[in-house]
Amino acid sequence: MEETEYVVSAPRLLVVEEGEGRFSTVFQYGDGAVERLPVISPAKDLIAAAEIDYRAYRREIKRLREEHPLFTPRLDIQVADFEDFVAEAVLLPSMIQKIDPVGFFALGGAAGSGIAERG
Repeated sequence: MEETEYVVSAPRLLVVEEGEGRFSTVFQYGDGAVERLPVISPAKDLIAAAEIDYRAYRREIKRLREEHPLFTPRLDIQVADFEDFVAEAVLLPSMIQKIDPVGFFALGGAAGSGIAERG
């Protein structure tokens, strides 16, 4: 299979056909770096995705929502509480980096663009 070069200005997630009913997932970062996941069949990829255990990730999201001072009912929200929450929330995607690299890539792009728009 010949290598295709892509011009990238923003992160992109690609699915590239590798032949024989198999594909690879390609992460293209804004700086031009490219990372490929191993070639896999759609059936094996679906099974692997269905088996991902997000319990620790969901527990941490729930903990933040239930315990972080930002969500305390009050009239005024402290800027420090908001900044602390953002600092904790941007770390959440790293929890799934090993178990779900595609989800990590997607969350990183979404979180990065959301912060850039607000920053």
